[in-house]
Amino acid sequence: MNRILIFLLFLIFLLFTTLSFTENFSTNSAITTNEFAEIDKLIKLNDYYGALFLLDSHLEDFPNDTKFIIKKINLFLDINRVSDAFEIAKKLFENNKTEKTYKAYLNVLSKLISTDNNYKDEYYTISKEYLSLVNYNDAKLIYEIGNNYIKDNKYNSALEIFLTDKSNYYKNVFGRALMYRFLGYYDKSIEEYKYLINNYPEIKESYFGIGVSYKLSGQFAEAVKNFNKYLEYNKSKEAYIAIAEIEIARNRYSAAKTTLELAKKDFPLSKEIENLLIEVYSNL
Repeated sequence: MNRILIFLLFLIFLLFTTLSFTENFSTNSAITTNEFAEIDKLIKLNDYYGALFLLDSHLEDFPNDTKFIIKKINLFLDINRVSDAFEIAKKLFENNKTEKTYKAYLNVLSKLISTDNNYKDEYYTISKEYLSLVNYNDAKLIYEIGNNYIKDNKYNSALEIFLTDKSNYYKNVFGRALMYRFLGYYDKSIEEYKYLINNYPEIKESYFGIGVSYKLSGQFAEAVKNFNKYLEYNKSKEAYIAIAEIEIARNRYSAAKTTLELAKKDFPLSKEIENLLIEVYSNL
C-alpha cells in the first residue's frame, strides 16, 4: 500500500513539474515575442538607440539568444556600425554555424566588401560554403555573388556561379546570357536570351541583349529584327546606333539614314548620331 502511495505521489510531482515548466516556457516565449515586437516598433520609428537598449537588456539575461543577436547585427548595419556588426557576426558564426548565422555573417561581409576589398576572399569562401549547405537553393544570393564577380571582372567565376541556380531565376539567366556574350559564346548567349523572351516576355531588355549577341556573331538580320523589337518598347539611343552600324557595315546607307533620322528626332543632341549621319550622307 505504501509503495502505491509513493508511486502516486511521484506521478503528481512529475505532473506538477511538467506543468510548471510549460507555463514558464510559454511565459518566456510570450515575453520574448513582445520584446521583439517592441524592438521592431522602435526601429520603424528610427529610434535605433532605444531598440539597441532593449536588445542589450534582453541579451544580458539571454546572451546566447541567436534571434536577438542577429537582430542586433542587422541594427548595427542599419546605423552603419559595420565594424561592430562584423565583430558580433563573426563570433556568432564561429560558435554556431547554421543557415541563419551563415546568412547574418554574409550580410555583414557583403556590406564590408563595398568599401574594403580585403574581405572579398572571405566573402566568396563563406558564400560558397553557405550555398553548398542549402544545396544552392538561394537564387538571390547567387545573383549577388555573380554580380560581385562581374564587378571584379571575373567573368568565368560569375558564369560558374550563375550556372548553379537550377530555379532559372530571371536575373541569373540574364547573368548567364551576359557572361556567355562577354566570353564569346554567342550561341549559348542567344539560347539564354531566348529562354528569357519565352518565359519572361515582360523583360524587354532581352531583345536588346539578344540583338547584341546576334550582331557579334554576324547574324545581322536577326540582330536588326530584335533591336527594332526593343525600340517598340524603349526608344534607346544604343539600339538605334546598333542598327545603323549594322546597315553601314552592309553598305545599306539608305536604311542607315532612315534609322538615324528617326534616332535624331528622339535624341537631337546626340553627337554619336550626328557623326553617323554625316558618315552616311557622305556615302549616299
